[in-house]
Amino acid sequence: MLIRTISIVLLGMSLIFSSFASGDDKDANPSFDAQIQAADPGGDAFGGNLSAPGFLPPGQGSKRVALMFVGHGEPATVEDGDVPIVFPDGSPFGPHGVELGVPEAYQHTEWAAAYEEIATALSYIFRDLNANGVVHELGIVPDGDVPDFFTWEAFHASVYDYYGLCGNYSPHNDSLRRHVDSLDIRIPGVQIDIYLALLDEVPRIRDVEHEISNGRYDELVVIPLLVSNSTHTDEITDQMEDVSHLTTG
Repeated sequence: MLIRTISIVLLGMSLIFSSFASGDDKDANPSFDAQIQAADPGGDAFGGNLSAPGFLPPGQGSKRVALMFVGHGEPATVEDGDVPIVFPDGSPFGPHGVELGVPEAYQHTEWAAAYEEIATALSYIFRDLNANGVVHELGIVPDGDVPDFFTWEAFHASVYDYYGLCGNYSPHNDSLRRHVDSLDIRIPGVQIDIYLALLDEVPRIRDVEHEISNGRYDELVVIPLLVSNSTHTDEITDQMEDVSHLTTG
């Protein structure tokens, strides 16, 4: 089990730091609209269906559906990952990595969140690395169970190195946008507005949910753009629950 866990974490680290590390430009999310021909109502055709009880009923004519695709996402350039993030409601993203020594100026950035996530996984692998009887402590040894080779400084420098190897550009998010923008979805009797949200870059789920909640939709359908059912799938579900208040009232 330990070997399997280590393999999973190493795979995750290799994906994060590969020359194909995902990217996204800093522009806010455009809505990708697909106008649907009105006819007889059809059934559910896509992904997981999340009924939003607070959505307003459709007007005369077509049923209105918000179709939200969710990809993983990562900064398009290495500098993008160092930009502090603020959600639409004004709340900050983070802080992340406080116990790990991440400088305050970086605690609300994507790289700090990524560092904290990997460090947390390492603390579970090494359990009680500092031998103080407390397992899974989030801190660099001897203060916690994260090995001392995985400091913020080492992580941050390695990210810059890997982005440098690929010309400081990651095509991942742009490829997701092209895919979503190419969709031509037609369901009789339904008008669909298509959105793209990302887990680890802007526009995030909360950003897109904020936009969707201001529309007049009677149904929200969420489709993960992930390679497998994983903890990232659970993360999508958790974030949808976190923003459920945006679709009520």
